[in-house]
Amino acid sequence: MNKSGVLLKKIKSKLVETRGFTFAELLVAVLIMLLATGTLTAAMSLAIRHFYKSTQKSEAQILCGSLAEFVEDELSFSTVKITGSDISISKGTHNMGSDISFYVNTTGDTYTAVDATTVGTYGKLTISGDNFTGQYFKLTTDGAYDVGDNKGYSLAAGMSLAWDNTNKWFNVEIRVVDKSESDILSNVQFTVKPLIVK
Repeated sequence: MNKSGVLLKKIKSKLVETRGFTFAELLVAVLIMLLATGTLTAAMSLAIRHFYKSTQKSEAQILCGSLAEFVEDELSFSTVKITGSDISISKGTHNMGSDISFYVNTTGDTYTAVDATTVGTYGKLTISGDNFTGQYFKLTTDGAYDVGDNKGYSLAAGMSLAWDNTNKWFNVEIRVVDKSESDILSNVQFTVKPLIVK
């Protein structure tokens, strides 16, 4: 008889046999199942972490673009008055009035005025002017920052704003970071030339 016939005969006899698995065979089968399940669980966990990281980076880029668009729009149509070393921004496009300023809301009621050195101060970006003294308006909704609060990938933003007197424009930098780790996820630098400079 050939080898395949012998193999078929062994398989047939095993299938017809009424005897169950031995304890050793059962332990080997359980061990193989545990190893396979552990490997699959580790692979799924890694895939989910990469998915969340990728989602966070995408959300950071969207937030950074939205903030940059708001700031550019406000400054492009503003009037800048230079008095010695003081610079005041007025008019703009969002009805803030005069003395327009950007702020970083770091925690609760703490607002840090944006200047040339505040790009490393992270929170939610806000704006205020004399039409709304003591009130701060967010440049985007809270949902743009708290995209995955229960999944551990919320965002925070920082901004610097500096006047270039030679070119008569603003140098702006906006960074979006992981709220818990402060890793930079998105960054944009641009210049804005205001409509009127006095």
